[in-house]
Amino acid sequence: MGQETIDIINQHSSQSIKALTIGCGLRYEYLQTLFRKSRNHIQKILVVPEGVSGVVPMLNYVIRELMNKQEYQITLRFHPSLTYEALKAELDYDLNKIDNIFLSKSSLQDDLKEHDLCI
Repeated sequence: MGQETIDIINQHSSQSIKALTIGCGLRYEYLQTLFRKSRNHIQKILVVPEGVSGVVPMLNYVIRELMNKQEYQITLRFHPSLTYEALKAELDYDLNKIDNIFLSKSSLQDDLKEHDLCI
């Protein structure tokens, strides 16, 4: 469980959680079997923000820095608990007006196979 999740649970719970180890929330063993790509030429970038509202500054930064760099194709894959629809009012940019930024419509496994870099 991640620190952000522990903080939220502790904030809204009548009992504090103390005996947990902080770690990555994604524990999908099948992802370990995916072929690792060479990073010689990066064109397709997958951005996978966490499911917490604190990701907005990072998303705005990535969008601002890459929206005018047509040599990159950026795919945003939002967390199921914090969708693009829930966050779009907080973003500084309208993604529908940016030619090289897309919303994922694929499975996680397909997204990882199709992209050169994952942020």
